[in-house]
Amino acid sequence: MQVKNLIRQLPWHPDGVWGERKIHEINKIVVHQTQANSTFETINRYHISPGVNNHISQRGCPHICYHFGIREDGEVIQANDLEHVVWHTKSENRYGVSIAHHGNFKGLGHEIGDDPTKVYLLLKESL
Repeated sequence: MQVKNLIRQLPWHPDGVWGERKIHEINKIVVHQTQANSTFETINRYHISPGVNNHISQRGCPHICYHFGIREDGEVIQANDLEHVVWHTKSENRYGVSIAHHGNFKGLGHEIGDDPTKVYLLLKESL
């Protein structure tokens, strides 16, 4: 499977810079769901935009807050370098790689939503 690199293509916050880490510090994968119909491009705009409605940082984040994304059609994108300490999960950012799957899925704590796509189920099985 080819991964489409969007690290330089997606806009960055003008003053934003991620912290850095060494690859050997990574010891977990954190899987997210977008819970929205927004594209990763739209999510990136939200993450980097300052404002009181930005639930991650009112100053705006440096970039989209995932390392990788899986689109509905199964395309995998890379949004940040693995060395970047991305703000995706409190207390896990330094050690985790974040993968966001596009969609809103049923599951523990999420009773309303769709059934996961085959790509998501394959990813979950491989973890």
